[in-house]
Amino acid sequence: MNGGPYGLGPSLVLARMSSATQLPREQQLLARLQTAASNVGCRSQTFVTATYIALKLHWRVIVYGLTRDRTLSCWDALTATLVGSGSQQTLHIHGPIGSDSMTQRFAAVRLGEFTASAVDQSGQNKAWFVLVDTPGDPTPTLQWVEREIGATLQANGRPAQLLPSNMFVLVAAGERPVHAQRCWLSMAAPEWSEAAGHTDVLTTPLVGYQRQLLDSQLTSALYRQRLREGQVWRGAIAVARARGLSWSQVARWLAASVDERQQGLWTANDPVANARHAISVLEALQHTAANVA
Repeated sequence: MNGGPYGLGPSLVLARMSSATQLPREQQLLARLQTAASNVGCRSQTFVTATYIALKLHWRVIVYGLTRDRTLSCWDALTATLVGSGSQQTLHIHGPIGSDSMTQRFAAVRLGEFTASAVDQSGQNKAWFVLVDTPGDPTPTLQWVEREIGATLQANGRPAQLLPSNMFVLVAAGERPVHAQRCWLSMAAPEWSEAAGHTDVLTTPLVGYQRQLLDSQLTSALYRQRLREGQVWRGAIAVARARGLSWSQVARWLAASVDERQQGLWTANDPVANARHAISVLEALQHTAANVA
């Protein structure tokens, strides 16, 4: 997860971007995110690709380590790429929330209004990001965020336990979660470069980027279709089972590891290599977190 052989230099990202007309839409979006992350000192292709796949699966992404400020800068860069800098579609929550009733109430009102905007008919075709920054174990703060979102959803006649498909949660934490919950993906912070890039990136209307993200999410119907058609995955899933990984978790990860043209996000033109690489990354993440399913 710390760059290494999977690091993607700015020149390679820009080379991919220069041929964006030949890339599938998801590959274009991933290249944009790689460039945005590189510009703030994150050169790990693995880190950004894993984050993107987690967003497709609608998992909450938790990055932990001592460099919370760098992680938050990376989150800001990725969300700015999708919805613009300083957008009202991004909300920062600073934890721990604590026991101060006034502080809790103010944060709850902000989060409630944000959630209501996301589920409002005018906001349903937009992407909304909750960025959580908290020292120590993020579990209490993240559970509070999910409860408050659920309360607003329930008040709007929606199931409290289901995060809206257009809402995403990204966390910068001091420590990894002690008790990881369902749909949480924990990653150790990558190595950061001291010399961030300053490459200008061509802009596209923001509605295009966030719409691409929303359209690329793995729905239940798409998951079942890819599972039926993914003959190449059978051997990979068997290997994953032998390594003690959940087959359903691995299957979802593999289904989200290909783009709309069934080209791999890890290895574009080799389905077997793409599946193996995807499982290797997931297995590496399992050493730092549990119960991601």
